[in-house]
Amino acid sequence: PAWVDAAMVTRWRDRAETRSRLLETLREYGLARLRGGGVEDEVRRVHAEYHIDLAVRAGAFLGTPDVAPWMAHLTQSYVELRQAIGWSLAHEPRAVTLRAVPALREFWIRQGDAREAGRWTALMLEGDLAGVPADLLSEVHGAATYGALLANELPTALSFADEAVRLSREGDSPRALLSGLWMRASVALALGDFDAIRRDSLEALEICDWNHDRWGRAGPLSNLG
Repeated sequence: PAWVDAAMVTRWRDRAETRSRLLETLREYGLARLRGGGVEDEVRRVHAEYHIDLAVRAGAFLGTPDVAPWMAHLTQSYVELRQAIGWSLAHEPRAVTLRAVPALREFWIRQGDAREAGRWTALMLEGDLAGVPADLLSEVHGAATYGALLANELPTALSFADEAVRLSREGDSPRALLSGLWMRASVALALGDFDAIRRDSLEALEICDWNHDRWGRAGPLSNLG
């Protein structure tokens, strides 16, 4: 391609795919032109909207076998998604940004990236949370639970997990409640609280049975051993 021949992009192999990225000097030049034209905020808003919507679409497939290719898509787009989330947190209501959280939570868990989960959820829980649906706040606390759990901050993880379950009961999303119960049972496993593991895992399995969700049974069953 002409852009490669002109050394305007870098290319690398990512598993079976070849990926490209614009040289940083050209990215900075483009940003300077956007600022000079007074349209940087609008372009960043559209950029954020696109990538947050991508995460929302991925989130619709959580708990299904079709989620895997969507997680692969988020892996490829994660640098852009991080930029989109950062801009949205700084410029838009939390309810707009947090729509991406269900997919991000799944992504961080699959990547084993507790540091990212902890960093972003801390930022998400700052500021004005009025108007954010309880289900989304539950998902944020669930992701924060994961970050604290892998950092071995067990009292903090349990506090986040309790709040995730409480918030999910206020909402109407079985998925959020299932996620909260699974994360709280995972914390209980780390604490050696076998009564709590059994309690939350059995409730999670009941939710799966009620909703005919055979894919969601994996987490509770793994905690029960």
